Amino acid sequence: LARVGINYKFVNSFAHKKGKRKSEIAAWLIYWCITSTVTLILGSLPVNVFTNIIFLIFLAKISVESISKSVFIGVVIYFINMACDGLVYILFTRYVAGQQVEIFYSILTVILIFVAEQFAEKVICMKDEEELPNPIWGVLTAIPLSSVVIVYAIVTRILDDANRNVVGVIVCGILLNNLLIFSLYNSILKLYKSRVDQQILERQVESYMNQLKLYQKSQEKYHSLKHDIKKHLGVIFKLLENQENAAVTEYLKKMETDYGIQ
Repeated sequence: LARVGINYKFVNSFAHKKGKRKSEIAAWLIYWCITSTVTLILGSLPVNVFTNIIFLIFLAKISVESISKSVFIGVVIYFINMACDGLVYILFTRYVAGQQVEIFYSILTVILIFVAEQFAEKVICMKDEEELPNPIWGVLTAIPLSSVVIVYAIVTRILDDANRNVVGVIVCGILLNNLLIFSLYNSILKLYKSRVDQQILERQVESYMNQLKLYQKSQEKYHSLKHDIKKHLGVIFKLLENQENAAVTEYLKKMETDYGIQ
């Protein structure tokens, strides 16, 4: 349950979408029950890997809107859990694939996962509502996904007592590389947000320029109309001074026609 709680906190580190807390907790408890049952009944490592990844992606989707982002979160969190398990079991036990380990080493793994989660929180610009395009999420997801495949192959095909320390160092290196992905994610997010902000600013400037052009045109029309009115008033006053009332009437009718006044 401690591992589930840390993973729940891990997922929400990436989330800005506020879901219903009770529903989220219920979903995570169901995840714990199902994955624990699958592990106890089947004891199959491939099924365990697949089940955990699928459920973590689903749980991430509850907290974030983007499917691509939820896939990345689910895969990277599973890999960190997998690598922490492997690192502790390989270096401190005589673990082989599918073997049960003592509770002490499980607690040690949980502590290591907690440290990784704290590192991620410090590195990533959490809660930012800016989303990345799907191709970028695909590239980011490929890193932990390939790491899952590599570590799985190492543990099931290569690991033995003779090379245990070497395998431990390799798994540790892959884990560190995946922790650096949080820094990469942060840098890409900042760069993309800066680009989006620049595009928004450019559109705002363009909008202001269009408004300025419209204002300038309206000012030109205003000055032109003002000049015409002065000219027409001059003609009317001239006719009135000469007491040519009929001519004034005709002139006003002509103005109505010219300006489309009903």
